[in-house]
Amino acid sequence: MKVLIVDDEMYMVDYIRKLIDWESYGFDTVLTAKGGSLARDLLLEHESELLITDIRMPYMDGLTLAEKV
Repeated sequence: MKVLIVDDEMYMVDYIRKLIDWESYGFDTVLTAKGGSLARDLLLEHESELLITDIRMPYMDGLTLAEKV
């Protein structure tokens, strides 16, 4: 399974990625993106089972990203 973590602040992406033992929850791949547009492109290439996104981001916010998913 894959998880995608999205935030415009890369320190938050790295923090969440390191905070959780993803393998213990069955995730073998942790994808990251700095912003909604990049995340949308990643989701087209890699189907993820879980999306964790910031709501307030420039260009494409997390709510718009969730609608597109």
